[in-house]
Amino acid sequence: MSPRRSLAPVLGLGLLLFGCTGEAGTIETLREWHYRRGFDPTWIVGPIEDPSQWNTVLLPRNLSALPELAADNYTGWITLRTDIPAHLNEQLRSGSPLAFNAGRVLDVSRYYINGRQFGQLGSDQPYVDAAMRPFIHDIPFDRIETEQTNVLAVALYNNGKYPLQFMDEPEVGQSDSVYLARSYREITAFAFLMFYVASGLYHLLLFARRRKDRYNLFFALFALIVAVYWFVANTTTRDFIFANHVELHRKLEHALLFLVVPAAIFFLTQFFNGRYTRFGLAYGAFCLVLFLATLTTNLDIMRICRDVWFVSLILSLSYCIFYVAREIKRGNPDATFLILGIIVLVAATTNDVLSSQGYIQTPKVANYSFLLFVGGLAALMANRFMRVTGRVEELNRDLEKKVEDRTRELQATLDQVQELKVQQDGDYFLTSLLVNPLAGNFTRGGKVTVETLTRQKKRFHFRKWDSEIGGDISIADSITLHDRRYTVFINADAMGKSMQGAGGALVLGTVFRSVLARTHARQSMQARYAEIWLRDCLLELQTVFQSFDGSMLISAILGLVDEENGTLYYLNAEHPYAVLYRNGRASFLDSDNALRKVGVEGLADMLRITTHQLQPGDVLILGSDGRDDVLLGHGDDGARQINEDETMFLRRVEEGGGVLAKIEQSLLASGALTDDLSLLRLAWLEDAAIPEEPRYPDAFLRDRDEGRRALREGRLDDARAAFDRAAAAGVHDPILLRDRARLEIRTHNFEQGLLLAERALQENDNDPEMIYLASYACKVCGNPGRAIELGERLRLRDPDLVRNLVNLADSYRLEGNRGAALLLLDRVRELEPDNSSVLKLAAVLEKDPAPA
Repeated sequence: MSPRRSLAPVLGLGLLLFGCTGEAGTIETLREWHYRRGFDPTWIVGPIEDPSQWNTVLLPRNLSALPELAADNYTGWITLRTDIPAHLNEQLRSGSPLAFNAGRVLDVSRYYINGRQFGQLGSDQPYVDAAMRPFIHDIPFDRIETEQTNVLAVALYNNGKYPLQFMDEPEVGQSDSVYLARSYREITAFAFLMFYVASGLYHLLLFARRRKDRYNLFFALFALIVAVYWFVANTTTRDFIFANHVELHRKLEHALLFLVVPAAIFFLTQFFNGRYTRFGLAYGAFCLVLFLATLTTNLDIMRICRDVWFVSLILSLSYCIFYVAREIKRGNPDATFLILGIIVLVAATTNDVLSSQGYIQTPKVANYSFLLFVGGLAALMANRFMRVTGRVEELNRDLEKKVEDRTRELQATLDQVQELKVQQDGDYFLTSLLVNPLAGNFTRGGKVTVETLTRQKKRFHFRKWDSEIGGDISIADSITLHDRRYTVFINADAMGKSMQGAGGALVLGTVFRSVLARTHARQSMQARYAEIWLRDCLLELQTVFQSFDGSMLISAILGLVDEENGTLYYLNAEHPYAVLYRNGRASFLDSDNALRKVGVEGLADMLRITTHQLQPGDVLILGSDGRDDVLLGHGDDGARQINEDETMFLRRVEEGGGVLAKIEQSLLASGALTDDLSLLRLAWLEDAAIPEEPRYPDAFLRDRDEGRRALREGRLDDARAAFDRAAAAGVHDPILLRDRARLEIRTHNFEQGLLLAERALQENDNDPEMIYLASYACKVCGNPGRAIELGERLRLRDPDLVRNLVNLADSYRLEGNRGAALLLLDRVRELEPDNSSVLKLAAVLEKDPAPA
């Protein structure tokens, strides 16, 4: 579509409008007038008596700019008169009325025929301005001379606020013709107005549909600003809105004019290059300042802003021509057409500006050239659209074949991918068949109830089966150690996604279930204490995973619960903290003893077992890091917002009441899971009645407390007497049992002290002091092997307890293991270099390195 064809509708509209201005009757343009300063009614009746007092001027003209008036900035009245053409008398004789159209006049004006006033705009006393108000009125018959010359006069007045000026050519003629011509001009003005509004709204709609093309927005702003300016400046209908608010009308007309050129510059830069230029932004800011200053200040400032804008117009139009010329040089086909329109518009605008200032006397043509310019811009954008559409059609001619070829290629690739996916899902399914039997709850009743919940992130469908696979695994079982029933558990998360994680879970499950099977089958493993069993189990897992050289690591919590007394033993290998749910409140267990992941070198040197005494009804919740990695939503930039608050899980446990299914629901309510999730729940004596606090006789409590006080103060005989009286009451009290063990060992009655300490440990294994006293008593009683066993248990709980390390080193010495004794002494020297017991034991080892 060529620019010429695109302009056809616009040219047609222009010809139609111009054709409508044909006049049915005679209208004479009154351009030549005589004027003089002041006003006297006798001046406007009959012929001019003294021609030397009168000057001649061609209208329209800014009369205040005439040398005779500009020299002293004249204010006041001036009188203008002219003769009605003689041939119009023929119409008067035929009875046809005449009308006078003065156009837009500044400022106060009075209109006379043969000395009789027949119209007025504004007032001089009191002053009421009437600047830019159009005047059209019938000439009264009663003062018209049909046989003589008729004098038409206009008296203009100003007080310095507005100039004395005719904006349009005065006309006189047959009344119907004059009014019809005025109607044609108004219709034409509104036709222009509708064209600008329609163009602006259309391109505003285009911008709303495609925000990337910002030039549509600026063209829409350009057209709409022009439309509003056109209404304010070139229609008589605007008088119904502004009424007597002449100053507001003048300010708004000028202010709108200042915004036209910046909108056009923004359109040009966006249309050709899709960007803003520094000149455009600076000039836009400059015009915005003029716009605001015009609206908020007086008319004098408005005129200064107008004059400054006229000067800047030269710079801005030069920039537009330069910008478009540069695009022509770059070979842009649209620029050639556009520069012609700019040149014509600049020439027409220059003509109108010079004409309005009175420098030249030519018709104003900018209105029509501007219509063609705006229409040309619309045609230009339509032409660009058609070019783009043509290129798209050209590219699409063989698109169907390309699409078919590409579709076949994609289908073949998709078939291959689908085949590989089926194979992969088969591998997933077979792996899940291996992993699933290893995980779960294998406990056999008892006082500890266990539940597990696993939601692997990777879910798949293979043939008729739906399953899931991942690196999370939870296992629980029942074992017997030292003739006591324990619930053993592990909650683990293998490193990696999907198959890698599942591989780690498979290895862990296999090794762990192997350890459990050997424990069930071998008395030697059942003879181990809980701490020793946990250590050996973790070291076996560590040996296997360390062989993978860091490519497969495991985070886990491994533990035991004594079903008789509720003592909890556990190891944390860089796994999320265990949660204790008690009396409706959730809290983290002591987490200071966390180890590195299973498979990391050096794990064996960091072993530390944590113990905790559970109360009846306590619930222990273990979970992988999927419990924390919850997707809370997306930010303004689209980035995912993952939960970073580890305490959030405590709130989810409380909301779920310690029940796994409800905890999962609470997690999902807060966000989406982004990782594998596994939860393990252990409850000790969950449904048992809350035990009552034992009630002891007052005499018993008095004797027991007296003995404890005496023991603390070192009065051992008094302590023994008080403890004997308390024991004679036949009341079983764990506190009394432990204090009696302390007393017997302090009085060197080691065999009795050992007996009491072991009885205390049977009831409560979570007492490090009793373990130490029992180990010390065994060593003194000549049983260093048993002392080592107890000392190693305590060492696993507290590796840096100096007195236990010293006692353990001495026990190893007595057992004949001098190397182990020296290693322990070296550790004590690191902790307490000046420890006297270490110095004594070191001296003994040097003197008697191998005792019998």
